[in-house]
Amino acid sequence: MNPNCIKAEYLGDEVYFILDDSYSDRVPENAIVYTLAEAELLAKKPELTKRMVHQAKKIAKVKVVE
Repeated sequence: MNPNCIKAEYLGDEVYFILDDSYSDRVPENAIVYTLAEAELLAKKPELTKRMVHQAKKIAKVKVVE
């Protein structure tokens, strides 16, 4: 297992947490991916915000920015 690319489940979906975008080639093409920076930004946000971002990532592969 690569500690820089972790597979998990969130809201019933398979997701990948990666250190940064340089690891994006190690996940399946249509995967829902969160970078460490995105996860850190979302960590303190309300649950509704996390769910909305997750749906946006699922549908449109958006990036989380501050």
